[in-house]
Amino acid sequence: MEIVAPAGYGKTTLLGAWRRELSDRGGRILPVPLDEAHRDPIRLLLDLYAGLTGDDDRVSFENRDVGLECVTAELQSGDRPLIVMFDDVHLLEDSEAEAVLAWLCRNQPDHVDLLFAGREQTRLPLRGRLLENQLRRLGVSDLALSREETAAFLNDIHGLDLDDAGIDILYQRTEGWPAALQLAALALAGARDRKAFIVGFGGSHRDVTDYLAEAILENLDREEVDFLLRISVLDRISAEVAQRLTGEEAPQLRLESLERRNLFLVPLDDYRARYRFHALFSDFLRARFKAREPREWRRCLMLAEDWSLARGDHAAAIEYALRVERHERAAEILAGYAETLVHKLGRHSLLMGWIERIPDHILARYPRIQIHLSWSYNFERRHAESDAVLRQLEAAAGGGDAAARQAMLAEIECARELNELSRAGLDDHADHGLALAQSWLERWDRAEDYQYGAAHVVLGYGLKTRNDHEGAMAAAARGKEHYARADSPYGLAWCDIVHILALMKMGRYRAARAAARDALDSCRRRLGPASHSRSMLSALLAAVAYELDDLAETRAALDHGMRFLATQTAIDPIICGYITLARLLATEGDPEAACEVLREGEACGARRDAPRLIGSLVGMRALILLRSGNPAAAESLFASDAMSLEGAPEEYRDMLRDKRGRLGARLALAQGDTQAALEAIRAPLHHARKSGQRRKHVELLILRHLARLQTGDEQGALETLESAVRIASSEGLKRVFIDEGPVLMRQLALLAESRRNSQSSPEGDVSLAWLESLLDTWNPSQAGPAADHDTGLLEPLTRRETQILRMIDSGLSNKELAATLFLTEGTVKWHLHNIYGKLAVRNRNGATSKARRLGLLA
Repeated sequence: MEIVAPAGYGKTTLLGAWRRELSDRGGRILPVPLDEAHRDPIRLLLDLYAGLTGDDDRVSFENRDVGLECVTAELQSGDRPLIVMFDDVHLLEDSEAEAVLAWLCRNQPDHVDLLFAGREQTRLPLRGRLLENQLRRLGVSDLALSREETAAFLNDIHGLDLDDAGIDILYQRTEGWPAALQLAALALAGARDRKAFIVGFGGSHRDVTDYLAEAILENLDREEVDFLLRISVLDRISAEVAQRLTGEEAPQLRLESLERRNLFLVPLDDYRARYRFHALFSDFLRARFKAREPREWRRCLMLAEDWSLARGDHAAAIEYALRVERHERAAEILAGYAETLVHKLGRHSLLMGWIERIPDHILARYPRIQIHLSWSYNFERRHAESDAVLRQLEAAAGGGDAAARQAMLAEIECARELNELSRAGLDDHADHGLALAQSWLERWDRAEDYQYGAAHVVLGYGLKTRNDHEGAMAAAARGKEHYARADSPYGLAWCDIVHILALMKMGRYRAARAAARDALDSCRRRLGPASHSRSMLSALLAAVAYELDDLAETRAALDHGMRFLATQTAIDPIICGYITLARLLATEGDPEAACEVLREGEACGARRDAPRLIGSLVGMRALILLRSGNPAAAESLFASDAMSLEGAPEEYRDMLRDKRGRLGARLALAQGDTQAALEAIRAPLHHARKSGQRRKHVELLILRHLARLQTGDEQGALETLESAVRIASSEGLKRVFIDEGPVLMRQLALLAESRRNSQSSPEGDVSLAWLESLLDTWNPSQAGPAADHDTGLLEPLTRRETQILRMIDSGLSNKELAATLFLTEGTVKWHLHNIYGKLAVRNRNGATSKARRLGLLA
């Protein structure tokens, strides 16, 4: 529904009445009163999310996409009818937030109704719904009072006892405008000569409201007028801030009294803890206050700014400072908050939006704001703009005190070098980033903690790439010390990522899982329910859980991990996310979907010019093709440019040699060329053993075992397999065995049997209990559902799977599902695969049919 009418036609009053009536009937209503602050899309999404969840304490969104994902998930989380009421939508015109509302209109769940009220017809995508009779629109003619309603309003409700002539004049001059009639009624109640008063007003709406509002103020005592004027500067009014601005001893009682007397004070909650003025009356009060008492108007805005700042609401403080045109003060507040905004919360876009509203000549006096801006540009991969900011700062540093100038130039140079090393790390140039980080740490001994933290993240990432695992973890630990002193949960998450990656590369998967769980718990508490940091950590947890054969945790982690990886600049979590999702799909019998997911990741790598990402995913795709019985396609990928050493950048050649060695050995085994396989394994196996990469060591031992088995060297094959199991059992690695398939698993069964029959168990022998648990995990008789029986679900559907099931019932394609749910098409296919497996069906029609029989669909 859309309600369109000028100010004062009762839009807000109507919404309030509907809300109370529907709430009394048990309906679910979410009122969203909009103001200028909601032009920031993140602020709008934060308020929407808080309203939907009731959680507004620790929520933070890094960008619009993160917020849209969270709000969309909440809107789609149930089937209980919900009405979301957006009031004063006109305030969002020509803002980024308007696009958020448009997106909600296009992706509105069936059980959610959207209601928009504003002074002008919106540009939201509603025309199609209007033509299809899916939209009801109310305008001035629907909201204006009739002659009879005007009489009832003035005489019955307000008890004015006016004659027909007086009612006719008021009705004709107001044209049934509710706000003007309300103002007239309030003014008439205190007028000495009502007839003279009625004849005395007229003209435009603005003239009428000003005339009547003045008359209302004349009927109030001086204390009440002063109270109204002073609190009118506030966007949100509470008793506490009202007392600060007015000195009122009982502000809550005063606010409730004004509300009862219909003085256009609108409660924002059922507890009367927060209010706002109707825009019509607020505009009048603010204009009158500013015109008649400019010094006091300015003082009240400054008090509101101070009050907001004292409570940590920097956004409101900056808004009040800008409203009173205290651009210098706004810049001053931002100068103290920019570090938190960027380095603690990772809110790069919000910083850039505020800076656009501050005049350049004022911003020039705050070079540190611009240094933070340069970092934000750099992190958003807007490298040219990042460099330009620092060049302008250098040019402006001339003149003045020589010592101060040198200090500023040094600070700019420090920031530039930090930008360069972080850019190298984010762009996956690990060796270059390592060298720059080492140089930066040696050179700069008086930098900020968050800068040292960032340098240690890049240092640790470079050391991890060079297989200095202990050094990488030590660098991450030092980075955490610095970020802890800076109180930066955003930075701490990056340190955790480096630490977990080092543990994974060492094959210490149990420790990696514990670290990932702890990091995710901290991330949720400090950065909110969704963030790029959580997405990256979840992708790492998914990879670890899969190797440990905890498929339930793998699925849950992927649900979060795959959300924002396509827009994330860290390469390793992207690799982990796409490869783990593909392995899971292949494990569950859908290699085609697995390969499609990997191709999607390869396209992401091409956009980012990330050879390591592309090579890793192409290698996994070749492996899945080989295991699914398509060696020719695997051979073709092996020979492709993505895996070729020729023309590859030097920094990625060792990675490619390693992947080519393992894949080449598999291809040779598939062709029966065991000698070639053993030769391909030799160098990578030596490197894995020397560098302490246990998981890779196990995989290569398995390949050697299979090669020796083919040659008939059963004793050598057994010894090799025992070595692999001994290493894997210490860390609980299972999928590296299971994914190899039945040939290897039968060899493991023979090994377990020999251990059971052994008369002795020498020290250091393979753990029989762990080996048996591995074999219990792999049960070929339970490879999948045998038939579509109506015996119920094989496993309960998750909330997301239930959402998708309902949406495919409406006929949405995979592409439409992906757009609606803010997922990739590959992730949608993964969810569909899980749904089919749990329902024991093979396609969409089977899923919806079975779901209806089970009562999952109406």
